[in-house]
Amino acid sequence: GSRAGERQAFSRLELEAGLRSHVEEGKARSVLAKRKQDVLPLALSFHGGTGRLPRAHELLFCSSETPWSQLEAFMARCRHVGGTYCLLNAERLSYQKQHRLVAGINGGALGDKYRLVIVAFSNADDAAAHVHILREIPPQPAHALSEEGLQHFVRHLAPNLYCFSSEDAGCGKTEMVRQRAHACKKKPVTVPISGPLKLGDLIQRLLEVQW
Repeated sequence: GSRAGERQAFSRLELEAGLRSHVEEGKARSVLAKRKQDVLPLALSFHGGTGRLPRAHELLFCSSETPWSQLEAFMARCRHVGGTYCLLNAERLSYQKQHRLVAGINGGALGDKYRLVIVAFSNADDAAAHVHILREIPPQPAHALSEEGLQHFVRHLAPNLYCFSSEDAGCGKTEMVRQRAHACKKKPVTVPISGPLKLGDLIQRLLEVQW
């Protein structure tokens, strides 16, 4: 039936992702995304063979405001907590932070049992000239999950996760979520994220939610 077909599709996805996106233990790997929308699918492709979605502590999305303390904590998790770790949008880090990060990796700060993927975005032909990490840890070929593959991946591993989107406001997304929640006898909880939003503000809003 449909479930058997979906399992077969996911098995093919696991095989495809495993062949495309292998992470060698004890050796950092960098990959280059030529399009912004490929950054997350590239990172998720490295989890295709693990049979689960990445855990929150295994991912770190970088920005120009990412403090060094957050990068240090991420490296400590790489060393002491097993898993496949992904550092995304590394190109947004300042040159000084990229330099310190590479120095720490090459200096043994992560030990020899870690699995780390660094994903950077650049559409420049000479990306390594603009992103220090890519110059020090040359990117290896990798393929982002296709849109269909990404949908299979998430649907199989997180069947209760839904995404509702539209290009315009007032199309009924919130009402649809409320109806779905009530049908499942759940209480809907909303967290506004529209407009300019800093990471600290989002965290504060999540902390204020009465779960």
